[in-house]
Amino acid sequence: MPYDSVALPGLFVVRAGARADVADIHACAREIAAARKSQGDRLVVMLILGEETAPPDEEVRRAQAACLPEIHGHASRVLVVIEGSGFMTAIKRSALTAIGLLARGRYAYEAHTSVEEALVTRPPPELRGEGRAAFAELRRRGFVRAPVG
Repeated sequence: MPYDSVALPGLFVVRAGARADVADIHACAREIAAARKSQGDRLVVMLILGEETAPPDEEVRRAQAACLPEIHGHASRVLVVIEGSGFMTAIKRSALTAIGLLARGRYAYEAHTSVEEALVTRPPPELRGEGRAAFAELRRRGFVRAPVG
């Protein structure tokens, strides 16, 4: 499966696969819209990029850019978890953090090192104290992976 996703109360989580394609991006945007419609409120959207996730090609980047307004229209906050360690992973997180700071109010992101950091250590206020429960459920469903190394 190219990606896995799950809707939890107030939260929509996507774990990217090894390589995304254009159909994945549009399907994921539809799932986020359906989850928001079902729950009524805007959601915290979390994207998990594992060490196995390759950078998107140009066609996928264009699809991502085209879907951003729709996705952000359904999101109260977007969390991006970039798993892994090492210099290149740190650079990716730093770049995403800089983009998030520059984009405040429009397509802003928060970069995190782990799902635990995003939901337990620095939980978004929109989850109203339910970050630990969401983390436990994601662990149960296999969305939380043990660090490599």
